[in-house]
Amino acid sequence: MKNIISHKVDNIFKIVVQEAEKKENICLILELLKQDEDYFEISFLNVQSLPKEIVIALDKIKNKLTIFTNETTLKTYLMNLGFELKFINNQNLKLKTLNLEYLAIGGSAGSLKKFIEIIENLPPSQISVFIIMHHKSDKSSSLSSILQTKTPYYKVVEAKSDMRIEPATIYTAPPGKHLIVAEGFIFLTDEEKRNFSKPSISTTFETLSNEYRNNLLAILVCGYGSDGSDSLQLLQQNRTTVIIEDPNECEAKPMLENAIKTGKYDLILSLKKINDYISYFLNSELFDKAELEILLDKIYDKYGYDYRGYNFEHIKRRVKLFYSTLKPKNFLEFQKIILENKNIFKDLFFKYFSKCNYIL
Repeated sequence: MKNIISHKVDNIFKIVVQEAEKKENICLILELLKQDEDYFEISFLNVQSLPKEIVIALDKIKNKLTIFTNETTLKTYLMNLGFELKFINNQNLKLKTLNLEYLAIGGSAGSLKKFIEIIENLPPSQISVFIIMHHKSDKSSSLSSILQTKTPYYKVVEAKSDMRIEPATIYTAPPGKHLIVAEGFIFLTDEEKRNFSKPSISTTFETLSNEYRNNLLAILVCGYGSDGSDSLQLLQQNRTTVIIEDPNECEAKPMLENAIKTGKYDLILSLKKINDYISYFLNSELFDKAELEILLDKIYDKYGYDYRGYNFEHIKRRVKLFYSTLKPKNFLEFQKIILENKNIFKDLFFKYFSKCNYIL
């Protein structure tokens, strides 16, 4: 994941920092703060302390700077040095969880090789995949045929109206039609172009997100224009995870840069890390039954809630979903997080199971 992201919105140069200790990150931050800009906004996310050289650089532009942080320690430190800050209250943020069952990938110029690389690296699973690539409407598409040669694990078809969505299947959007989904079926429409595009990435992203919510992962790869960007706010509201490819990997950057400007995304990753991310979520062997039983025992000892009589498969599914979201190094680290953070424990168990009757 990129630890430092920067982009300009109107006359404001915005910087997001998620790590400020490594030498290369310090150097990059200092270079960004030296730029001749009218105004800076810098957000330090999950950063508890700053090196002296960064503090000095911030002080030099204090009169045209707004700082955001979600860490109380950093807030107190910088306020004591005379900085004005805006605090991001983590308690108001819901933990987003991805239960990957559907994957949508959109792009235009330069995106074909990106689609191919993702599909070639897609491990066998039961997910359904939707590919939206901009075409000339008067041209037929060979995209489904090309992608079928890249995977032995999935059937690849060009989408048609009234087609039922099946597992382990990749659907490509045909030229000159918008692809939408409803009640488990695909429909193609002849509505006007959106963002100068038909098929429109935004249209398909929105309809998939409304249908599948946090079971959907949406990815934007290379392209021109801004298609996809105006759908991202809805995707965030639906708790859909959004990944944007690192624009530095593309010649055609505007689609990615426009999406980044919205701020409505979860990660900016290289294509290799996108493939790693997808594979991680499709891995079904994250922990075994014995490890989960030990965790339930420790939860009872720590918090007094006894989930050991609940339906094991329901608990396993919920824990797997949170495990993939938190991405610990191993199950012991995951257990430590649950036992040391009561808010995460409540998100994982209390808020969910208190509404359910899954006792055997």
